[in-house]
Amino acid sequence: MSKKVADPLAGLGELKGYHFFAADGHYQAASCHEPAQVTATGTGTQRIATGHFFRVNLRTHHVDHLDVSRPKDGKKKDHDANVIRRVEVGKLRHHARTGEKVVYFWDKACIDYATWSRHKQRGIYFVTREKSNSALRPLSVELFDPADTRNEGILSDVLVGGSNGETLRRVIYCDPRDNKTYTYITNELNLPAWAIALGYKHRWDIEKIFDQFKNKMMETKSWAASSTAKASHALFQCLAHNLSLIFEEEIKAQECLEDRCESQTAEGRRETRTNREGQPMQAAANFINRVFQRATQRTVRFLRCEGLDLPKGSLAARQSPPRPRLGVFGVKSFLHRSRSPRAYYFRRRDWMAARGVVMNDQSRERRAGHPP
Repeated sequence: MSKKVADPLAGLGELKGYHFFAADGHYQAASCHEPAQVTATGTGTQRIATGHFFRVNLRTHHVDHLDVSRPKDGKKKDHDANVIRRVEVGKLRHHARTGEKVVYFWDKACIDYATWSRHKQRGIYFVTREKSNSALRPLSVELFDPADTRNEGILSDVLVGGSNGETLRRVIYCDPRDNKTYTYITNELNLPAWAIALGYKHRWDIEKIFDQFKNKMMETKSWAASSTAKASHALFQCLAHNLSLIFEEEIKAQECLEDRCESQTAEGRRETRTNREGQPMQAAANFINRVFQRATQRTVRFLRCEGLDLPKGSLAARQSPPRPRLGVFGVKSFLHRSRSPRAYYFRRRDWMAARGVVMNDQSRERRAGHPP
């Protein structure tokens, strides 16, 4: 993926040697083959929803699967901290070289200071929101540099400690778009304060990918009951996302195709954007909000242009053109030019142009003299 997709953090020297991941759990309806289990209260039985824990690389947007949820004692969900303890260290490091650090941006469910301490010895760090009942006490003076313009919005950056003797770090950030304050804690003590706020801001990318799985690819129900089949289902979802991302980058670079309709729509959203509480958000020019912006999921328009074999009931499938589909593995073949004859290309170009996905002048000049 690093060779196919540009890294928006490559130009930031302070982040060299760091691998950034956002991770979280995602649940789907149980399959019809799932055996019913006794509830935690013992008053009845029910089918437990299938849970998966995914992570997305914040540099390349590559998605992969960490583990399947394994709830016990009739519970519906598996706690995130259990997954962190259960997954092997080598898998958490994700092929990072010796000396390189791996940082996970997770929600509050990942807090387990003892596990954090053990993983820190292997170069694995965590960043999350501080809980309201936290008893951490300040241990140092302010660590961030107010003169650095990249720290605009940072209110505090201090070392903190609790009763267990672990030294952590607390970063407080105020988003100028809606003046909302966020308090982060981490066991990584060397990253700049702006990098902590920036990474957690883009943790939302994984939530948008879950929305893509559910509402655009219509993957709302598990395939089977066995843990192997559940893991395979999750891997195919990751494969579909990653191949779609590569395919999008390929047609931008080689065919000079771009979705101008989506760009115009994104510009219009900025005027009416609200936060999760429904409060309006103002345009902000601070470094943390403008350093990089990218699409967090593929649009329905792109998916139906791509021709994925989506379920018949999905919105993308209903609006797909009447032509042969590539399928998940066909996308990979298309990238290798094994299934892209010239006539098929021109049919695709005309269909895309009629629906707002247009080619720029550079591509038109390159194709001049070759009519459909």
